[in-house]
Amino acid sequence: MSLSVPKVSPFGEEFGYVEQQLRLQTKAPVLKVKEMFDISLKPINVQFDNFCRAHVPSNVVDVFIPTNQIKQSKADVISHGFKVHPKEGFTFTTNDLEIDTNEKEFEVFHLKVALASIINYQDPKAPIGKVKYQTGTPTVANLELGYNTLRIGENKFVVFIPNQIKGCHLLRFTFEQGVSDADPDGHVCQQCGSPNATVYCLNCHKKLCDDCDHKLHESSDFMKQHKVLPLEEAIITVQKCPEHPDHNVEYYCPKCHLPICLECKVNGSHAHGDPAKHKLLPISQAYEDAMTILKKPSPYDAERERGINNGLDDCERRLQEITANQQAVEDEIMRIAMKAIEESRMQSSRVANQVNSTKCELLRKKQEYEDQKALVENYRVNAEPVPFLETVFRDSCLKRETEHNVDLPQPLSQKGNLIVYGRIEVSPPKAQKEAPKERALPQDSQSYSYVTEGTTSTVLEPKDPHWTRLSKMAARKRAKYENAGITLPFRPFDGSRIITDQMVAERLYLCLPFKGTPEPHILYSTELHSKNIHMMHKMIDEMGITAVIVKSGDQVFGGFAATKWTSDGVPRKDKSSTFLFQVTKDAFIPYGGRSEEPLYTVATPDTLSFGGADLVLAGQQFERCSSALENSFGLGFLYGSQKAKEFLAGQNKFAADIVEVWGFFTSE
Repeated sequence: MSLSVPKVSPFGEEFGYVEQQLRLQTKAPVLKVKEMFDISLKPINVQFDNFCRAHVPSNVVDVFIPTNQIKQSKADVISHGFKVHPKEGFTFTTNDLEIDTNEKEFEVFHLKVALASIINYQDPKAPIGKVKYQTGTPTVANLELGYNTLRIGENKFVVFIPNQIKGCHLLRFTFEQGVSDADPDGHVCQQCGSPNATVYCLNCHKKLCDDCDHKLHESSDFMKQHKVLPLEEAIITVQKCPEHPDHNVEYYCPKCHLPICLECKVNGSHAHGDPAKHKLLPISQAYEDAMTILKKPSPYDAERERGINNGLDDCERRLQEITANQQAVEDEIMRIAMKAIEESRMQSSRVANQVNSTKCELLRKKQEYEDQKALVENYRVNAEPVPFLETVFRDSCLKRETEHNVDLPQPLSQKGNLIVYGRIEVSPPKAQKEAPKERALPQDSQSYSYVTEGTTSTVLEPKDPHWTRLSKMAARKRAKYENAGITLPFRPFDGSRIITDQMVAERLYLCLPFKGTPEPHILYSTELHSKNIHMMHKMIDEMGITAVIVKSGDQVFGGFAATKWTSDGVPRKDKSSTFLFQVTKDAFIPYGGRSEEPLYTVATPDTLSFGGADLVLAGQQFERCSSALENSFGLGFLYGSQKAKEFLAGQNKFAADIVEVWGFFTSE
């Protein structure tokens, strides 16, 4: 099959580099590439280079993939480059190209991949320090924030960004097991195949071991006349030129890194132009120089080994530190838990003692009552009339003292009502200007225990994050308006049943990202219209930019939707100025949470949502609403924490008392 792509010369550095990489990855030291074609595309090269410049270290690796293992056609790859599925990514293996030994002819793509920062597709239940890959199929959702490549096995990776891949070459080569993967044959006897050749016969043109040399050249007087030289001396002089196989190599060009024969110098690559001026070394001298260099300690080798070994040592040290830290965290959690258990037992013991005290007294009363009855019964059966009458009277006196059970203990109020309140959360410390001295426990957390009536609580929580205040945003906008001589020709949110303070209403309006001053008009209100979510959608859908204001209990909050509402269930993900706000707490809540699939807004006939989970209005009469920040909008709370769930509405699940939706229109 002919290809309309340029062929790479087998005598250049580019060809040699790729062939060397292929030999390394196939574990075939003498494998030879038959043909190599340049399939690089300039636009893709530019994108790849830009990615590498933006990610240091870019960690570029060479990858070889058989053409029959790519879903794309060969023509499509050559014309458009490699396609990367946005969700499933592009999977490949480096450092190891498996060869099907049943085949001989192979065709592979050579590409470069910028791995940049790598994270393992690690089984979260695996022991710390042990690499154990998950077995499920990875997707882009498994790639942690801040990483570019997912390692899913030994030398096996997945990337999800097309700019990380650059197609380079299409290669064709023949692989023969036992030949291509054999060691170089510089010392192999060409008569018997033993790896201990010692001489070279200039007449036989063969490398020979001592035994074969003796057998061949002592067999006749004619053979004795052959000229035989020590292998080390002769082998340098009988190297064949790769470009002119009929000529021996005489020189070596240290600038082009090519062997040169007389034909190369007279009519070939070094006969004309700049190469003709290159200083050539005798091949023997170049060989000796290279051998001498390899025998000396290499600065590159020393630096490379030191860098890798130091990195491995650092990894081991940090894994030991993480393991010790985890044990310290577990010990601290157990300490807190045991303290809470001890406190709960003390409380339960105290309450149980109160009940047991009453029980003991009731048992004493019961025994006293039974003894009193037994005494009267004894006199009834055995006593004479006068003593019996006397006993009955005395018994009535005793009964008069305890009539209506006035002596019994008061009814009990004690219950088994202890509950576990609060939670233990573990997280790394926030970035600080100075590194903390102690690292065993999170530095931004505070651990404390407290006891309330019937409740024991142990909490390990981070401090509250700082947030942008609506009042400061409004003050900046107000100053900008004053400098420009702009005044609001209306009262913002006039007639609102939620925001009745004019100063608060103006403050919220000034936080909205308008270039002009469109006037807000009420589109829907549970106080003015039917308290029904279907009615709300009927009145607000397709109406453009809106502000949704909600009151639940003593909390006032809501969101600014920079795109129109539709009830089709399609998430709005295009970049916009949509945000959430908490009026009671004076908080601006921007877009930017930790959901794997963030979105701005989404609505169905039965729901209206900012972020999918950050603020959800649901229920026919808004009785099934909920909030959980840090999904698509957030302030920096721990994802899934109680504070993230309660910041907006005061509780995770709530019923909306009043809902208002405002549209914005110019005076025209």
